[in-house]
Amino acid sequence: MKILLLNCAELKVSDLEQKLKALGFSVDVISSVEEVMEMGLKNDLFLVYTTPTKDIRWTGKFKSFNLPPVYLIDLEEVNIPKAILVPPHIHISKPFDVKELKTAMDLVLNMMKELKEEGERYRNLFKYTGRCVAVYEAIDNGKDFVFKDFNPAAEHAEQVKREDVLGRRVTEVFPGVKNFGLLDVFKRVYKTGQPERFPLAHYKDERISGWRDNFVYKLPTGEIVAV
Repeated sequence: MKILLLNCAELKVSDLEQKLKALGFSVDVISSVEEVMEMGLKNDLFLVYTTPTKDIRWTGKFKSFNLPPVYLIDLEEVNIPKAILVPPHIHISKPFDVKELKTAMDLVLNMMKELKEEGERYRNLFKYTGRCVAVYEAIDNGKDFVFKDFNPAAEHAEQVKREDVLGRRVTEVFPGVKNFGLLDVFKRVYKTGQPERFPLAHYKDERISGWRDNFVYKLPTGEIVAV
C-alpha cells in the first residue's frame, strides 16, 4: 500500500512517516503542491498533513485526480495535542501511537473503498441511464459553464460526441442556450444552490433543434448537473 504524504504543516513528519512504514505502508513525503501536480497520483492513499491556519484553497487543483485527498489536521498549534483525519473525523493523540494510527488508517481505507464503490455505481448509472445527463463547471464567476461530463444518452439526443464537448463552454456548443432560457437557470442554481425544473420548451440553433426539458441541481463540489 503506497501513501503520498504532502506536508503542508511545516512540521516534522519523520515520526509519522516511520510509524506508517512500521504498519507496512510505503510512504513518499513531499512538501509542495507543485510536486503533486508534477508527479500526479500513482499512490493508493493521498494524505495532506496540515494545520487549521493553513490556507488549503489550492486543493481544488486536485479535482482532476481520481484519488481525493484525506486531510491530517494537526491541532497542536491551537493547544490541542491531537490530530484529526478528515474525512472521517478521527482524533489521533500525539505523539502518534502505532496502534491508534493503524485503527485510523483502517477506517480511512475502508472509507476510500466505499467511495470507490459508490463512484463505480455512479459511473454505471451515468453511463447506462436512458436520461440525458450533463455535468458543468462554472467559469467567469458563474456567467458561463463548461462541460465536465456528458453521458451516452445525451450524445445520442444532441448528436454530438462527449469528447467534442468536454472543456468547452455550453454557450459555444449550444449557442441558443441563452435565448432558450436554460443559461439563466444554470446561473440561479449555481448561485443559490436550489434545484430548479426547466419546463418543456423548444430549443433551436443552426446545428440542432427539438423539445427539451431539464432538471438542474448543484453538487457539493460546486458543479451543476442538468438531467
